[in-house]
Amino acid sequence: MKRNLVLFFAVIVCLCAYGQGEIDAYRMSKNDLSGTARGQAMGGAFGALGGDPTGVSINPAGIAVYRSSEVVLNAGLSFNTTNSNWDGLKTKDSKTSFTADNVAYIGTYTLDTERNRRLNFGFTFNRLKNFDRRYRAGIGRMNSSLTDFIASKASQDIDYGGYRPNEWLSSENFNYYDTDQRWLNALGWYGYLIDPNANNDGYVSRIPNVAPSTELTFREKGNISSYDFTLGYSSQDYFYLGATIALTNISYSMESTYMEDFGAQKFYLDNTYIAEGTGVQMKLGTIWRPTDILRLGLSFHTPTWYLMKDYYRGSVDPYGITYEDKGITYDAERVSTPRDARTAYSFSTPSTLTASVALVAGKNAIISVDYELKNYGGAKFADEDGYIDAWYEDNSNKYIKEDLRNASSVRIGAEYRFTPRFSVRAGYAWMQQPYSKDIKDGKINVITEGTAPHYSLEGAINHLTAGLGYRFTPNFYIDLAYVYRTQKDKLYPFPSTYDEVTSTTVTSTPATVSVNNSKVLMTVGYKF
Repeated sequence: MKRNLVLFFAVIVCLCAYGQGEIDAYRMSKNDLSGTARGQAMGGAFGALGGDPTGVSINPAGIAVYRSSEVVLNAGLSFNTTNSNWDGLKTKDSKTSFTADNVAYIGTYTLDTERNRRLNFGFTFNRLKNFDRRYRAGIGRMNSSLTDFIASKASQDIDYGGYRPNEWLSSENFNYYDTDQRWLNALGWYGYLIDPNANNDGYVSRIPNVAPSTELTFREKGNISSYDFTLGYSSQDYFYLGATIALTNISYSMESTYMEDFGAQKFYLDNTYIAEGTGVQMKLGTIWRPTDILRLGLSFHTPTWYLMKDYYRGSVDPYGITYEDKGITYDAERVSTPRDARTAYSFSTPSTLTASVALVAGKNAIISVDYELKNYGGAKFADEDGYIDAWYEDNSNKYIKEDLRNASSVRIGAEYRFTPRFSVRAGYAWMQQPYSKDIKDGKINVITEGTAPHYSLEGAINHLTAGLGYRFTPNFYIDLAYVYRTQKDKLYPFPSTYDEVTSTTVTSTPATVSVNNSKVLMTVGYKF
């Protein structure tokens, strides 16, 4: 029977909703190690030091440490290498990109010379995260097929919501938010990847029961940028206060192609996903210098409140897959979601608390440590007006609370000044991942964006850093830094799931993806 491709003509072609879940929440909340060459060379451990745009971004009180005005420009090159291992089949990809992650202006104004009271202000641009990466992975044989996952999801939708993939688009019961991965179900139906089962109470794969060979290519681009406006106050040069209003921008895009080859039959699933948003955040901080040697810092970052827009497009290209209509055999054709599918919503990141300590031995040596705590389970989705209705509370936000935990970051840095002009630096930073044990073990049906079923679980991130600094004059200086970053992720082509209708388990075999990034930075600064 021919299946009309009503996806192109759906009434809801202009506004479509897709589920946002824990993977989206983590991606939009996690920041990279960023800042000036000096700050990154010291592992980003500047929360108690101040006097550098890196420290101002972590702890706004750091701006009050400045005793003169300053202009800072930062640029660098990033070299990213990705190695994937999918059940013994290894692939490698690499990418080089130019970065300009930090620009700052700091102004100082003396209120009282005798009491060393100053009111400082500044503007800082920070590239908080760079999404640019690409990788490809393949496997000789998978235990389950994506068609099994689609059939299982379609069966569950019938069982729980009464929706069939050929009915829900025009159903009077269609709920604006309650779509999850049903677009993927519809692509599977109209692409002739699934059929009703014998009892007509669920779905099964139309592909022969043969373990497929698969390949996934994946490309991400974009960044999270912040424009910080900071005001700081110092008194007696031992107590510092600061506050920041940060305007944040997210620009993210993803393109992927997933292929399964069964020999005589195969299909491609292509996806495009774009997320754009603007947000606002407040930062508060203090630094206390009880002695000339010791500095203590404490800062709090409120959630960033975003207004987001997502754009999606997915398509299935079947090859060698046929169907019959009135006794005539036809080749299945390419089917796509509506071209202008999009959704608008609000999102708030978790808040962040950072405690810092630094030892400053005169003008020669510095040792600094930052500890950061972020509760990723506190991230929340809402509608575009900021209202958290029952659907968000019982779905996206519920999954975030269940699957994401507190995550810590530790940053350690040191600097030694050999001469008044020449300094060397080194550091280390460790960033923990926040996933619960069940999601790490692949036991949870993860909600993914649009019709892209694949997702990546990032591992803990390690940074090894080093750098040099040279003052040409008391006013002009150049800093250099090298940052080496490593992490090991798990890439799932689709979530594992259990089909209660047919009592079968769909198992997704993950690939191990090792990401190594080397970054070379240069900062030019001028004090006046």
